[in-house]
Amino acid sequence: MTSEAQAWGRVLVVDLETREICTEEATEEWKEKFLGGTGYAARMLLDELSPEEDPLSPKSSLAFMTGPVTGLRFPGAGRFEVSGRSPLTGLWGESSAGGFWGAELRFSGFDGVVVRGASEIPVFLVIRDGYAEIKECPELWGKDTFETEETLKEAAGKGSQVVCVGPAGENEVPIASIIHGKGHVAARAGLGALMGSKKLKAIVVRGTRKIEPRFPDLLARELESFLLRFRSKENGFIDLIHTYGTNGGMELAARMKDVPMQNWRRDDLFDLAQKVGGLELAKNYPVKPGSCFACPIACKRTIRIDSGTFRTRGQVPAPEYESAAALGPLTLLSDPEALCYANDLCNRLGLDTISAGSAIAFAMECKERGLLTGDRAASFGVADGTSPALTWGDPETVVGLVEDMAFKRGLGEILGMGVKRAAAFIGRGAEEFAIHSKGLEAPMHHPKASKGGGALAYATNPRGACHLQGSASSRYPGVSSPEEGLVYSQNQAGAISSAVMCNYVMMCIPPDSFAAIVSAATGKTWSWEDLWRVGERTWYVKRVYNLLCGLSPDEDRLPRRILDAIPGYDFERSLREYYRLRALDSEGVPDQRKLAALGIADVGQILAANKETMAKMKGRRKG
Repeated sequence: MTSEAQAWGRVLVVDLETREICTEEATEEWKEKFLGGTGYAARMLLDELSPEEDPLSPKSSLAFMTGPVTGLRFPGAGRFEVSGRSPLTGLWGESSAGGFWGAELRFSGFDGVVVRGASEIPVFLVIRDGYAEIKECPELWGKDTFETEETLKEAAGKGSQVVCVGPAGENEVPIASIIHGKGHVAARAGLGALMGSKKLKAIVVRGTRKIEPRFPDLLARELESFLLRFRSKENGFIDLIHTYGTNGGMELAARMKDVPMQNWRRDDLFDLAQKVGGLELAKNYPVKPGSCFACPIACKRTIRIDSGTFRTRGQVPAPEYESAAALGPLTLLSDPEALCYANDLCNRLGLDTISAGSAIAFAMECKERGLLTGDRAASFGVADGTSPALTWGDPETVVGLVEDMAFKRGLGEILGMGVKRAAAFIGRGAEEFAIHSKGLEAPMHHPKASKGGGALAYATNPRGACHLQGSASSRYPGVSSPEEGLVYSQNQAGAISSAVMCNYVMMCIPPDSFAAIVSAATGKTWSWEDLWRVGERTWYVKRVYNLLCGLSPDEDRLPRRILDAIPGYDFERSLREYYRLRALDSEGVPDQRKLAALGIADVGQILAANKETMAKMKGRRKG
């Protein structure tokens, strides 16, 4: 393996329509302002945005990005970010995954891959040691993600890594995900549908380079400090997921009333949550630990169920917390075997488990309220007995609807559009219990557990409801209000996703150590404030992207079902204060002076030059 202190910024650009492949070097200015990962992707994709085009148009680019720490022998440095315009929301879309693909991409000599255009026939991309090739693969179209990965890895050889889409992505289902390593999932925002629309089945990477830090002694010191903190078990949550996986937190979350149940109507079914939690699964089934590149936390788990209706096909990825909560308590499914089967099915078919579980719970409530009756319901197979029973907690309903969504069958075709569009289609008041922000289904943490701290974060995150990118809390250094805390933590999250580090690892790394790690990787001295400003710029670029796509302030909101469950919480007051802190006007548009102060006046110029497009797109979204 060749050792190389490789400067980040070599991006492979592939046009699937013309079959042209070239390399672009990231500019020093953009690296200084946006670092890499989602920050760099957001600025690049803003220039390529065609708001009036459909998100699944060949003109929509799809970016796979690493960061400057990716591939270093340091915990949390194996992730990759996927970005593009979301087919689910029509706005900025991003998702990330762990595993080994991101590191292997850097080993292959590239730091990112941007896919433009669309192929007329199914293809996959092979990248190896600075070389890339587009190969046709009609024989892989229709195969699930497990079959696809096994086939391509056997052909590419030992050490190769694969990202791919399953039937849901091929069918352009708006809640489709992108799968790596069978259980590392870039799930959110429906970017699997964008990949599928390009007829891009997979990207295979293999490299022999070794990524070295520019300041190896500095990185070694930070690694030693991290390992001391990790081994001391000073962070109880990290020790918990190290022992049981992320689903090990289910019981704790249920005790905190953090687990949404029965489509966000209940929070008191502790026994149900316990049955599908990681502690119970570890007691009753063969569970094995797994990890991502260079990471001792090892929060992944696989499971095997040997008998019964829902036996697995060998050892398969066990459900993460979010998947277990969405497919379990949210739908009232208490059967752990059916839950694991449904989770495995989502991974094989390529569906976002959060969106899938949310859609199923939404459908169950629609049925309960009598909304799925009459000629309109019959048109998608509810009234004639061809669809699942839609009974709360019914295993066959959950498993059946996962398949129906992936293959666009009957009611599944409607639900696969996401709860926002499904509610608009069904009507009759269904919008009241479609739980989302900006069209993205809410993750499995109830804001009331944090006394409303998550509500403002869910409402204002650029991609829609997200638990990973900020919380309105006063616990952060130097802040005096929850709203200031949200700005601080959103900027912090933007810095992390631009460096492309793991959020769990970052729980064990103080800000100054994070800056030292990035400095060691790049050979440039970064302070924590420098990185925080990267995250701040990134937030504003995504905001401008969304405004160009027609975002209105009405979409910085959450359903009443969530807000009404938080005693004494004044959401509107909190949102007004947040707008003030972000220098947004009443329409949610940032002040040009703020953008100029951040060194991104060019982004402000793009905004100013497209007022007519903004107005047109806003009307289209509201219509």
